[in-house]
Amino acid sequence: MSSPTLPVTPAVRALDDLRHKAADLARLHEQWQLSRRIPDALRPEVARAWARHEPEHRAARTIDPLAVDQVRERRDASVVLAAAVEPLRQLLLDTAVESSNEMVVCDTDGVVLWMDGPRPVRTESERLGFVEGARWTEDLVGVNALGTALADGRAIQLFGAEHSNPDQHRWVCTGAPIRDPASAAVIGAITLSGPLATAHPHTLSLVTSAVRAVESELTMGHRRSLRDLAECDSAAPLVVDQYGWVAAARGIHAPERVWAPRGFAEGTIWLPSLGSFTCAPAGRGWALRPVDATGPRLRLVRTPRPTLEVGEGGAARFGLTPKQAALVEALAGAPAGLDCAALQQVLVVGSAVSVRAEVSRLRRLVGGLLESRPYRFTVPCTID
Repeated sequence: MSSPTLPVTPAVRALDDLRHKAADLARLHEQWQLSRRIPDALRPEVARAWARHEPEHRAARTIDPLAVDQVRERRDASVVLAAAVEPLRQLLLDTAVESSNEMVVCDTDGVVLWMDGPRPVRTESERLGFVEGARWTEDLVGVNALGTALADGRAIQLFGAEHSNPDQHRWVCTGAPIRDPASAAVIGAITLSGPLATAHPHTLSLVTSAVRAVESELTMGHRRSLRDLAECDSAAPLVVDQYGWVAAARGIHAPERVWAPRGFAEGTIWLPSLGSFTCAPAGRGWALRPVDATGPRLRLVRTPRPTLEVGEGGAARFGLTPKQAALVEALAGAPAGLDCAALQQVLVVGSAVSVRAEVSRLRRLVGGLLESRPYRFTVPCTID
């Protein structure tokens, strides 16, 4: 996935001659078809998307959309996305209609679930197979604002032949992913789509601003749900939702969100920097009670296969690769820590980048128990 921090650029500028722009892009597309090489003149985000595909694609109109009842089921299952649709309509639909654009929202699988806009534009898009129930992913219909926003995890505006499928060359489409603030996962995407003559750079900022505003509303809704969840078990020292967001911390200094390497499940779990807890369902989350008063400990078991145990009695166990086992053993023997050069020798790797990659993988298991500068464990580690 491309980095969301990369700049997002509009496909057109305010004073562009749209006919010349369309013709120039059509020539670049033809060049791509003939040579199979990505033209240097493409915008970087478009070039990255084209590089994922061949220049030919199956016509979307030949792909059967989901049935009406299947679309309804997906809408019902997409609770957070559905909550975002009405605010997006309020923010975008009037402007879309006035500018001869349609507003389209798909789920995380690229299935179009909601469409609205002027009838003439809808009629044209229906001829392309752009209808509710259609799966509008890059692998099926080529580079497009919905599918590419999902694939890249960032907003994009596509003008004319920047779409990889020639069927879509008469369109300008501006799409952006929609994220669930609780899970931070992309749950769908939105696009404003219309004929080339409707292209404007401000559409990109309009769409991205609307999505940010709606995601802020979803964040406030999530905070309200945490307040409700906190009352599901008023005696539990720690109450979290399914994603680890802390609803209540009573007598425990906990961060805003906690992470369970093995996930939250009924029984005993281990949380980095906090220790072992019993975990029980509470509403739509979990009630946690500490069971390890002595704090976390690490133990490397070398046979029959390298395993790292965390917490008293090995509350959490993680299988290790040979390099990870060597890293743990070296750090266990050096409580004061080791620098990158020392770990290069231990791991028999030729670069600091490789060391940092191995440390990063190990930190995904033990979290804050592994520090850097120098690399060291923050709790005792024994070896068996």
